[in-house]
Parts: sequence; C-alpha cells; structure tokens
Amino acid sequence: MKVLRGIVRKIEKTGESTVDEEGTTWEKCIFHIELTSFSKRTKEEMPENLKGKIVKVIRWCAFDWHYRTNVPATLTPEETERVLKGSFDLAV
Repeated sequence: MKVLRGIVRKIEKTGESTVDEEGTTWEKCIFHIELTSFSKRTKEEMPENLKGKIVKVIRWCAFDWHYRTNVPATLTPEETERVLKGSFDLAV
C-alpha cells in the first residue's frame, strides 16, 4: 500500500465544527500539504511532477497540536489515489 507524505504548510479553518460525545469541539480545516515522497514502506520513487505540489485535504482538529505547520503529514490511501490520478484539491 503506497501513501504519499508531505509537510503541512498552511491550515485554513472552515468555520464548520461539531461536538463529540465527550464534549470536545472539533473544527473542520483544510490542510495545504506540500508533497515530498511516498511513505518509507514504499520502495518506489514519487514521480518528479508531484514533488513540491501543494495538495488540499480536509482534517478535523480539536487540540492545539492539530494546528501545527511545518510538520510531516501522511495522506490516506484514498487521498493518494486521487492525487496520482491528477486531483490536487481533495477538500471538495
């Protein structure tokens, strides 16, 4: 299973939120992730045309450490497939 990795460069809050059964408020955010490579478990190289591309993905944030930028992030297998097919705005 190959998944893409990158660095979180920017986080946009959408204003949409929900509260879970424990009372924690989760806010929907759009993460701008700069692609860097496939995960270490994948033995193949990422295509050159993807390196440095910015991908927008949706994540739910609740705690201060969820909002950190310049940290590694891994896309899900489904998100990776969409990127490999040419879609970079996964937040739609």
